[in-house]
Amino acid sequence: MDPLSVTASIIGIIGGINAVYKTIKTIKGLPKAFDEVQKDLPLVLSILRGAQNSLLDGQEISDEEKNAITAVLQPSRDKAEELKRIFDEVRIECEEDKDAKDWAKLRTVYRKALRGVKASRVEHLMMDILEGMKKLALTHVFKSATQHDIQTLEKAIHDLSEVEPSLPDSEFGMDGQIYASQHNASGAIAQQSNVQGGINTFNSGKYVATGTGHNIHYGEKS
Repeated sequence: MDPLSVTASIIGIIGGINAVYKTIKTIKGLPKAFDEVQKDLPLVLSILRGAQNSLLDGQEISDEEKNAITAVLQPSRDKAEELKRIFDEVRIECEEDKDAKDWAKLRTVYRKALRGVKASRVEHLMMDILEGMKKLALTHVFKSATQHDIQTLEKAIHDLSEVEPSLPDSEFGMDGQIYASQHNASGAIAQQSNVQGGINTFNSGKYVATGTGHNIHYGEKS
């Protein structure tokens, strides 16, 4: 995609996120991070529209410069799409379940939407988008960006870094973990116990017992 198309695409996605927020902002106990993200949407749009105007004013831009600008914009577009997907998943649950008006009920939906990735928390995605806007504003092609714009972006990034996480670190990496313990058995035979996904394996070095809890199989280790 050319820079102008990518810019227009991000503007559309950001507008969609803002529309979704109008639905989820009524959720009781909604993490402050969501409010911070919404607060920064106008700033992102302002930078993008300034860039869009610069691209439309007839200024000659070389293919090399276009590629460089696109390389800056594309990651922000990807992050914006991911952010909208997460907002949408929360919104859909909120609209489908009339009782889901409390964050305690929607927390699990949000956690699943993150797919176990800390960097997918809404505040982190918006920080990445803002970093992209800062790079864009510093691009010499876009003369509309001011020092005030840069300072505003830096403050927004700092504020997001200070906001309480929308989901604590402790809630990541809990599913599908492998817990292993090892004990020295008599005769210098080690025993290792692994638990994963409901299947237990007990390895004594010579003998192996494995099963789901309902069916246990014993045999010598081959």
